[in-house]
Amino acid sequence: MGAGQLMAVLGIPMWKLPRLMIAVRADLMDHFHAVTPVPGIGEALREVARAGHHLAIVTSNSLANVHGFLARHDLDLFPTIVAGASIFGKSTRLRRLLKAAHVDGSESVYVGDTSPDIRAAREAGTAAIAVAWGFSAREPLAAETPDAVVEVTSDLAPAIQRLFRIG
Repeated sequence: MGAGQLMAVLGIPMWKLPRLMIAVRADLMDHFHAVTPVPGIGEALREVARAGHHLAIVTSNSLANVHGFLARHDLDLFPTIVAGASIFGKSTRLRRLLKAAHVDGSESVYVGDTSPDIRAAREAGTAAIAVAWGFSAREPLAAETPDAVVEVTSDLAPAIQRLFRIG
């Protein structure tokens, strides 16, 4: 179920979305210290890094939250972090990141847990991997036709390797 469908099922009109997002963001900030990583993600990310891939984060979360989370969980594997809300959307931020890094979209993959993440990857010209352990269930993610749908963390590095024919 996508975000629009979820709002319809819950009877929340779209005009309330901005206020709802502000409330959700504030609640997340209040409880961010209690957020834990998905089991196995640390090893999966280390495996991707060991294979020589440059890791970056593009998120609407705050930079302080991201740095705090990564430090608390020994996941300081991301030399590049693009954080904070943006009126331009994730695809624009992805394109800017790729341009600044002098990387072609065909040489990169965006890993996301929502349908908008998969669409942003497509719009930015990157491969897309959907992970089914985050915000969205497998079905709406698969409907966006990502290059791969990964259901467990141990399958993330092999999925990336298959996309780039490495290993």
